[in-house]
Amino acid sequence: MSREIDASRFFKMCSDLSRISGRDFEHVVVDQVGQLMGVCIRYTYSSKAGTLKTRVEFQNRSATADNEGRLKSRYYRTKGGAEWLSERNDSDERTSYLMNGGERRWNASRWARYQVLKQILADKQIDPSSAVQSRGSVKRTWYDIAAALGQEAANRTNAPSYVTGARTFHGKEHPQISKAERLIEAAAFFVEITNESRILTGSRSLRLNGGRDDRSRMKISGGLDGFAILQRAINTRANAFRTETRNGVFEDIETRAKRYPGIFTT
Repeated sequence: MSREIDASRFFKMCSDLSRISGRDFEHVVVDQVGQLMGVCIRYTYSSKAGTLKTRVEFQNRSATADNEGRLKSRYYRTKGGAEWLSERNDSDERTSYLMNGGERRWNASRWARYQVLKQILADKQIDPSSAVQSRGSVKRTWYDIAAALGQEAANRTNAPSYVTGARTFHGKEHPQISKAERLIEAAAFFVEITNESRILTGSRSLRLNGGRDDRSRMKISGGLDGFAILQRAINTRANAFRTETRNGVFEDIETRAKRYPGIFTT
């Protein structure tokens, strides 16, 4: 699936900022893409630390398996330590058994299924603290795009530490699945960004292309979620610039330096 959005207002904003500030168009575009990625970060959902920790702790106490004869088994361990085996037969009837309570003995096949599920659960344990560190992973893909354009662009995102320090769900270093590149073709300057987060794009790449002229387009291929986030961020930046222009922000040296530090300050 391919989607296209009109980026003319974004690049018109960059052209106007270049004219007002006297800074090179290329510098302004890189700076504003950095800020644009910051807006994308804010608009991208992330789980709360407590919610994610609770979900992982629950997953660490439960395991399921399909057995021979289509008997579906589920093992669950309560916080208090009780171990239950729940099984559903071909008639869709489910029965639960307390496996570690009392003196009752189970037949060999049920006991074997219980032991197998316990081992499955032991093998798939996830450290809750490592999982919590992953909550900013999707947001991190936007930050990495800005960082690829340079530290100043990365700083313009104002990304919080849980985003810049995000790791994988299993505590490993965050993979580089997004990038940005500066391109010059004839008299035109382009910034191309690529975000390959499967959550944002449905396993396809998300790209943004833009040139100097007002007819420039940003092309996006992939999931609707990433498209919606980027589209909303572009609209937000363009509308904010229009409002600030109307309110005379650029006539005040102190205010414009505060709002656009990468452009009106050195």
